[in-house]
Amino acid sequence: MGNDQTPRHPGYDVHKRLAVYAILGGIPAYLERWRSSESPVANVERLFLQRTGWLRSEPLVLVSDLTRRETGTYETILRAIVVGGKHTREAIGEAAVIPSTALSHYLSRLLDLQLVERRIPAIVPLDKRKTSKGSRYFLRDAYLRFYYRFVDPNLHLIEQGLSRRLWASMGDNFRAFVAETFEDLSRAWVLAQAQAGTLPFEPEVVGAHWAPDAQVDVVAIDWKSKRILLGEATWGEGKVGRDVIRELIDKTPKVVPQGGKGWQTQYAFFARERFTDAARDEAGKHGSLLTTLTEMEREIG
Repeated sequence: MGNDQTPRHPGYDVHKRLAVYAILGGIPAYLERWRSSESPVANVERLFLQRTGWLRSEPLVLVSDLTRRETGTYETILRAIVVGGKHTREAIGEAAVIPSTALSHYLSRLLDLQLVERRIPAIVPLDKRKTSKGSRYFLRDAYLRFYYRFVDPNLHLIEQGLSRRLWASMGDNFRAFVAETFEDLSRAWVLAQAQAGTLPFEPEVVGAHWAPDAQVDVVAIDWKSKRILLGEATWGEGKVGRDVIRELIDKTPKVVPQGGKGWQTQYAFFARERFTDAARDEAGKHGSLLTTLTEMEREIG
């Protein structure tokens, strides 16, 4: 959640540091304006929720500078993805009222600019990933995700000076927003372990899995050796219980190719804070990896 060039906000605990990362990403220019002496709420109100806030209009300038023309159309697509929760090509086009043929041009441009990323279920075979119809589109930049999720839809409140009302209304939605970042961090941790050679195998793909019958936060797969890692990231307060362990293990036949026959499956569990003894016992029976946010921050920085 930081590096040698970005402030680490030593006055914050690890949970608040993740919240800052969810809001700003790792951009030094933005992080430098965040004051560790103030609470996260005070920083958000000062930087985003005031008419003169430094980060209040930055996304508009950023998107305009990158896209140059038809900025409004690009913003409509970004809003459809973030605010509308539309992630498939069809749903984005419908929400943005853009024909499919035209949408391809705009999405390609956003992909080239690295404002948007295309995600494919990790268990789609390598030779089918380019043409997979199961792809979804997400904003890459944490700062833009936060802006379009919480600030852009509520500019009318900011213009009226009602920022405190806006922050109060964010509530549980912000908690879910940080939970998504925790899932991203869990995948980044697995990728870092793979790069360091500390996983039991070398994956060809690290990502997630989604299907009507099963969702898995973290998946790492090596088709050659038929080895796969399935991971669950739990952001809820309190200890992660045995039920979380069992739920992921029970999903295995629905997720692993060929129902798991001929495959070796590894499990990993990521907790906001800690695990119950029962969870550790159950995870130990399957040789699972267990890690917490504090450990993850220490290992990947």
